[in-house]
Amino acid sequence: MKNKQISSFLLLLFALIVILTLYPFFKVGFVTADDLEYYMTMRRGDIFTDAYWYSIGAGRFYFLITKPLYSIPYIVDNFYYTKIIQYSFLLLSFITFMIVIRKIFKLKEFALLVFLLLFAFLSVTPNCFVPIMAYPFFFSFSFTIFLFSILQLLKYIETKKYKYLILSVVLYTIALLFYETFLIFLFFIVAFLLIKNIIEKGKTVLKDKSFYKEVLPFCFVAILYIVIYFMYREMVKNEMEFYAGSSFAKNFSIKNFFKILWNYNKIAIPAYAYYTSQNAMEVNSILATGHHNNFWYILSHVNIHAFINTILQCFVFVYLFLTMKNSIPWKKLLIGAVVAIIFTFSVHILLAVSDKYNTTNWHTHGGYVTSFYSYFSITLLMGIFMYACFKLCYNIKVLRYLVIIFFTSFVFCFSIIIGYSNDNLSRDWQRSQSRFKIMDKLIDKGLFDEIPDNAFIYMNDMSSTSSYLGYDVCTQTFSWKNYIGLKLGKELNICDNFSNFVGGFNHEQDIYCFTKYENIKSEEMFIILSKVNNNSIDTDKGEYLFYDVTSNEAIVYYYAPYKSFKFGFNIPDCVEKPVVHINGIEKEAANCGVNIIRINNKNKKEEITSFRLSSSEPFLVRDFLISNIGYVKSDYQELNNN
Repeated sequence: MKNKQISSFLLLLFALIVILTLYPFFKVGFVTADDLEYYMTMRRGDIFTDAYWYSIGAGRFYFLITKPLYSIPYIVDNFYYTKIIQYSFLLLSFITFMIVIRKIFKLKEFALLVFLLLFAFLSVTPNCFVPIMAYPFFFSFSFTIFLFSILQLLKYIETKKYKYLILSVVLYTIALLFYETFLIFLFFIVAFLLIKNIIEKGKTVLKDKSFYKEVLPFCFVAILYIVIYFMYREMVKNEMEFYAGSSFAKNFSIKNFFKILWNYNKIAIPAYAYYTSQNAMEVNSILATGHHNNFWYILSHVNIHAFINTILQCFVFVYLFLTMKNSIPWKKLLIGAVVAIIFTFSVHILLAVSDKYNTTNWHTHGGYVTSFYSYFSITLLMGIFMYACFKLCYNIKVLRYLVIIFFTSFVFCFSIIIGYSNDNLSRDWQRSQSRFKIMDKLIDKGLFDEIPDNAFIYMNDMSSTSSYLGYDVCTQTFSWKNYIGLKLGKELNICDNFSNFVGGFNHEQDIYCFTKYENIKSEEMFIILSKVNNNSIDTDKGEYLFYDVTSNEAIVYYYAPYKSFKFGFNIPDCVEKPVVHINGIEKEAANCGVNIIRINNKNKKEEITSFRLSSSEPFLVRDFLISNIGYVKSDYQELNNN
């Protein structure tokens, strides 16, 4: 009964650790253009057409099968559903890895230790290409399938029932359909089966038919996969040039090859994301004293949930070592360490020989998609090292406790740093996501409802953000025109750059300018949709023409907790004294130049304060200021003094 109570309490602590660790991740939205593309594809409903063209463009036949699965997190158009799906499978991959470790090392406490370390060192990354942050579903999902394959292989070894080996092969085949890198994993499977048979049968293993019955099914699948892979590329090669990331390097660099093997592991090192993101830390800090790269400063300013998480982790860590048995033999620890090291570097091999990564500056990145796999092996390696030190001092009680204290201090320090870093960096990615959240809310509020179907909307601001890390999310194939069209159910004439604007509008059209300003320290954002005075447009001014374009009417939307604020706008020239209306009510003392108006929203529960601005004299469509957000050509101080 007592053991059951301890197990239940331990399970509760682990559940709390999981929740507290993943909490900052749930603030993170779209991180890459790929994430956005998967979402848009699901919303458009053309996932199979998309899979077809992706398979041709990349020369990867398996996209025809697996690409539709990439859209599973976006089946329901709900941010929290997406996050739950993504991080449930991340959790599942961690749990499955823990089970594999327990099966191999035959010690529950050690497996739980590795599981704990996976969460203690899990980091929000500045690199948007690491699958813990970006497109995590199909990486964690496919790796989980591979781990299930390993579990079935271990089950076969335990029971000698061939059906488990066949099931292992089937699961490996499914995993292989997600990513070529799983071909590398085959060498570990074959090596494992070879070593097992050598131990059991000695030098006669190569003459034993049972060995080939175990190995050949895996090898057959891999050979068949490679044959189909290159046959498909041969079939479609005339359609278009293949994606450079799935093609061998034309001018192979051995130097870049080894740089990739080294650099792509860096992000899996505890707190590496923190130490390489100091600029982002400084920009994102919402503390009055800013950010200081000092542990005592971090300790005194870390969020309460991260501090509690660290205390729980340390408590569980100490408990696991106090109950840990000295049962794992040195030989198994050594083999485990060697396998982990080889695995850590080998998972990047296929990327390192590809044209995109080997011959460009991609080799300088401190992490990439395959870093997800090496995170498991590096964490396992750290767990093995901790256990080895514990094992060395096991028979000397004082030294054993000193080792426990030392590693507990290590976990405490790095968990505090990572918790602080995760809150900080996730806040940055959250700001990047705010554009989509607020756009959805504005569409619901009818932002575009009054715009005529043939009107022209200039919207370059929405592709930019004050986010230090997420500034390039809306690049590559993403289009706000397509996004808004999907949400509205109709297509609007939207352009997001000057060249498209100049080539697409005429002076007879209604033209609208979409202006956005956001707070670099919070989610505050305000957006103004102005109906442009066509006669103020001078295309000779180039991409800066909208800085002098004017309007007489606009709708303002302010997303912030504040319901009373100062609103500033600029009337550059006046023929006569301006008459300004807010929601149809005339405001007194309007003047030529900067105007300051107090706005009060009586509905304190409303997320977005909106109001309509009209003026008898034209105002600039780019010069707006709310509190300390935005810009007017006049001095900021004028607004703050009113």
